[in-house]
Amino acid sequence: MGKQLTEIYAFIQKEGGLRARMRLTVMTGRTSQKALAFRDTEELSAKFYASYREITFKECSLEP
Repeated sequence: MGKQLTEIYAFIQKEGGLRARMRLTVMTGRTSQKALAFRDTEELSAKFYASYREITFKECSLEP
């Protein structure tokens, strides 16, 4: 559970460091640790991808 969400956290950490990771947490309302507890639903994944794009101004390579 939450594998895709935690991979997005890893990607954003690589792209923008701790500051970007903290912005993702604020925008999604889920910490990287809590992301593991959530199921990778389409709605939640879309929220994470949209937040990723807004923070990094890039497309996420994990996005379908």
